[in-house]
Amino acid sequence: MLPAGHGDCLWMQYGEGASTSRVLIDCGTTSTYAWLQERVAQLPTSARDFELFILSHIDADHIGGAIPFFADRALGVRFADVWFNGYKHLASTRLGAKQGEIFSTLIQKNKLPWNLWRKGGAIVLAGEGLPTCTLPGGLQLTLLSPSPDKLATLASKWETEIKALDLTPGKAEDFEKFLGRTVSKSTNVEALADAKFTPDTAAPNGSSIAVLAEYRGKSALLGADAHAPLLVASIRKLLKQRGVKKLRLDAFKVSHHASQNNLNVELMRLLDCRNYLISTNGDHFNHPDREAIGRVIHYGGEQPRLWFNYRTALNEVWEQPKLQTKYRYETVYPKPGQQGLIVRL
Repeated sequence: MLPAGHGDCLWMQYGEGASTSRVLIDCGTTSTYAWLQERVAQLPTSARDFELFILSHIDADHIGGAIPFFADRALGVRFADVWFNGYKHLASTRLGAKQGEIFSTLIQKNKLPWNLWRKGGAIVLAGEGLPTCTLPGGLQLTLLSPSPDKLATLASKWETEIKALDLTPGKAEDFEKFLGRTVSKSTNVEALADAKFTPDTAAPNGSSIAVLAEYRGKSALLGADAHAPLLVASIRKLLKQRGVKKLRLDAFKVSHHASQNNLNVELMRLLDCRNYLISTNGDHFNHPDREAIGRVIHYGGEQPRLWFNYRTALNEVWEQPKLQTKYRYETVYPKPGQQGLIVRL
C-alpha cells in the first residue's frame, strides 16, 4: 500500500523471481506520483511491465496521481491492459469529470490497450454470473462491482450537477464534496460495530471497479470505494456458485478507506478474513471511521489484524494495548521512516 494521501495506490506482485508479475490499482492523489516514480525506479528498465492497471473510479484520491504517472513516458512503464470506465462506457454518452476525460485522452495518446479484457467495452457486471479474468502468471480476478445501473447513475448524476452550475459537461473542473458530520470519539467496539449504517450513495464511488484477486490458494478482496450492498449481492452470488457459506480471504482492502458508509455488518458476516487493509492518511474525510473499525474488530473473525499504511491521529488510538487485549485484535503501522506498507500473503 503506497502512501497515497487519503486515497488508494496498491502495487501487487505475484509469482517469484524472473516470473514475477505485477498489477497496479489506482494512483492515489497527485502527490502519490512521486512515490510511484521512486517505486518504478527500483525496477530494471527491462522489467517495468504490468499485466494490468485498474483505475477503479474517477475520484481525485484515486485518479489524481494517475494523470502525471501515465503522462511520464520516460518511466518506461508498459501495461498489457488498462481497466477504466470512461465516458464512452457509460449508459449516457457524456461524462463531466475533467480528470476522467484527461485520463481517457492519455490512454488514447499513448496507444495503450483499454479494457482489452472486454474487447473495449465497459468493465461491468452483466447477466447472472460474475465475470472472471485470469492474468498471465495465474492471478484470477473476479469482478464484483460496478453494475450497469451504477454506471448509469454516475452518467446521469454528473451531467445534471455540472449543468446546474451553468457549465458544459466534459469541461468543468473536478471538485470534491466535504461531508459535514460528527466524528466519533468512542472506543466502545460493540456500540461502534452496531451503530446505524447509512449506505454511501455517491455515484463515483458506486461506479468503482472492485475485484476478488486469487492466486495459488491466496485471495484478496480489493474493494476500491464500492457500495456495500452491491458487494454483498455479488459475494452472495459467488458463495452460491461455489457452494460455501463464507468467502475465505487472506486480505480485504476495506472499501472507501474504512468509511462507516461503505462497510456494513451484512458484508462482514459473509467474510472469513484475518487481515484488513486500510489505505488513507485521514485528510479531508477523517477516515477511518471508528464505526467501520468497530465492525472489523467485532465481526472480523478471531484476532483480526488491522493494517494501516499511515500512522495518524485518527487511527493510532487502536494501537492501545488495553483495547487490543479487551477486544482481541492486532494492528500494524509503518515503522519510523517507512513510507507505505508491504503486506505479504
